[in-house]
Amino acid sequence: MPSTEDLVKCFAKYNVKIDIYDFEVSTHTVGEAASALNVEEGQIAKSLLIIVGGQPMMFILAGDKKLDQTKLKRQFDVRKVKFADSDTVLKVSGFPVGGVPPLPINEDVPVYLDRSLFRFEKVYPAAGKSNNCFGINVDTLKQVTAGKEIDCIKEDN
Repeated sequence: MPSTEDLVKCFAKYNVKIDIYDFEVSTHTVGEAASALNVEEGQIAKSLLIIVGGQPMMFILAGDKKLDQTKLKRQFDVRKVKFADSDTVLKVSGFPVGGVPPLPINEDVPVYLDRSLFRFEKVYPAAGKSNNCFGINVDTLKQVTAGKEIDCIKEDN
């Protein structure tokens, strides 16, 4: 399993230095992470591994938003969209649920950034554990992940 140090090295390949914030308390949930960092819940970048028509894809969205699976079905023209189970998350991302960073270890996994992230200059994704994260400029995150912008959140949220 990759480590937080591996994540730092991965970003360094793109000439991006990230500082990992380790906490004594859990940052497993959006609320816990936002409280620990003293930021808005929206600034917590959720990395969600979703199975879209049988293919794993990483969706990164603002912590105060919810994924709209029906919207994804339409956008990708598939019948089935579901959240990956914890075993699949670990296998594909290399990290456990609650600590999944925005860079999957499997480079064949496409990354999508919901537009909800771009209202913030800086966001805080998980850094591999349920009690750490890192801060990153949203445009830098898009560049490093080769993420495509997408609208994948529920409208009533």
